[in-house]
Amino acid sequence: MQDVSHDSRIASATKAKGAVIVIAVSVFLNFTGFTLILPVIPFLVGQYVLPEQVGLYVGIIVSGSRSARFAQRPSSAC
Repeated sequence: MQDVSHDSRIASATKAKGAVIVIAVSVFLNFTGFTLILPVIPFLVGQYVLPEQVGLYVGIIVSGSRSARFAQRPSSAC
């Protein structure tokens, strides 16, 4: 009876390790992607807007996904 319990613990620990590895790889790829693209965004935006507006549009691009994510959450304030 104890062997079954022990085997299920090992299987559970193996699944947990696999999940941690998947999350670590995902975070690494996400971080690497942002590290590569963020310095290039102002040059790309600068081709399409006036030089005075580059900062505004880069800020909109970078914060756009975050504001959309938080805007869709229900508010707890009355």
